[in-house]
Amino acid sequence: MQIEEFIKQNQIKIRKIIGQFTDEETSKDIEQDVYLKIWKNSAQDKPFGYVKTIVVNTCKDFFKSKHYKQSQITSSDDTELLSLKSGIETPHQRTERMFRQKMIANAINNLPPKLKEVIILYDIEELEQNIIAQKLKCPIGTVKSRLFNARKQLQADLKILTEGDLV
Repeated sequence: MQIEEFIKQNQIKIRKIIGQFTDEETSKDIEQDVYLKIWKNSAQDKPFGYVKTIVVNTCKDFFKSKHYKQSQITSSDDTELLSLKSGIETPHQRTERMFRQKMIANAINNLPPKLKEVIILYDIEELEQNIIAQKLKCPIGTVKSRLFNARKQLQADLKILTEGDLV
């Protein structure tokens, strides 16, 4: 498949993924980087999941970049003033955020008790695995296993949040 054809078919999906991470101005730059990486890696001939990984990693790379960090330092004061003035989050965004949080909380609550306990201690309370093992009086391997299984279950239960926006 030619890159032009690939872009026409997948541009909206790619923009939606990028839009989840950045503002409109920044997303245009990242989008160009994504298309360049897709072309360099001949990714247009691969499944969209592979392309999605390129998009997400390009966004992550952008946030790690020196350019982004410098722009954040200079614009942090401006951003604070704008957020006070405009309230940044629209009612729709607030509703969507609350809906997502509720779905995540429900998914965590629906986990089996042992998995729920580990995911809360590790991801919410931010305890280290060895401390969780001591607290639960079990081997660290058990903590790692439960954490893996909890995340796997949450990923399956919350698939709609990651892929629902792409369709």
